[in-house]
Formats: sequence, C-alpha cells, structure tokens
Amino acid sequence: MVCSVCGRKLKSTTSIEAGCGPICYQKMYGISLKQHKVLKKVRNIQDKDSLCHGIPGQMDIKSYLQELNAK
Repeated sequence: MVCSVCGRKLKSTTSIEAGCGPICYQKMYGISLKQHKVLKKVRNIQDKDSLCHGIPGQMDIKSYLQELNAK
C-alpha cells in the first residue's frame, strides 16, 4: 500500500490504516499518527476528520458560512 498524499510505500500498520504516512498525516491533520491513536482511544473518535475540530481557532464550513452571511 502507498501513501495517498505522496505515493511512498507505507510500512507500519498504523500508516496503512490511516492511508498515509506519518509526515503527510501530520501536515494534513495537524497531529501525529501516535496522537490520533491515543485520542481515538480516549475520545472514541470514529473518523480522522473530526480531529481537526479540536484545533483552537478551527471552524467547520457551516460555521464559516454562517459567519460570512452574518456580515
């Protein structure tokens, strides 16, 4: 299996499950694969996209559009 971002061969089972390597995952989601694994256990998170909402200052598209329309 290869990284969906850069195309490098994935070696670890964690990377294979995530679909990308640790460096690409860090760039895309702002946390490491190890942090994701811990947070998934603690928060019982189902998908990696929901992790992005925990970043301070991060807003989802619905909130952005609502704020944009309010101006």
